[in-house]
Amino acid sequence: MCVVKGDYTITVYVLPIERPSYLPLVNKALPWLGVEISEVLFGSEEAKKLEEVGKAGGVLIEEVIRNSPAEEAGLQADDIIMSFNSRKTRTLREFLSDLAGSEPGDEIAMCIIRENIRKTIYVTLTRKPSLTNI
Repeated sequence: MCVVKGDYTITVYVLPIERPSYLPLVNKALPWLGVEISEVLFGSEEAKKLEEVGKAGGVLIEEVIRNSPAEEAGLQADDIIMSFNSRKTRTLREFLSDLAGSEPGDEIAMCIIRENIRKTIYVTLTRKPSLTNI
């Protein structure tokens, strides 16, 4: 498990066990951005764009889901995410860790590259809509 606090990251190895019955259940609502993402692969066109601006690593938006917070904020497919709330985003793991540390309702700032132009996009995260709520 990768644990991040402030500027420090530590890898912790855990052995899952059955949850003791005396512990209360944890119901954390994970935030929803509404994108399909992947790592920027070494040698790809996206990696070359990052190299041109002196950045190492990033996360590629492959698809933006309709009616999502990402779409409302103006994120687009092929945008490359370089930071999440001022923290560098070099890997998919870093991005997912930062997202999991956020709450629905949080406004986050993401620095992206789109067509060789850097810009900051502000997104207000929500709860993922339930398929049973029509």
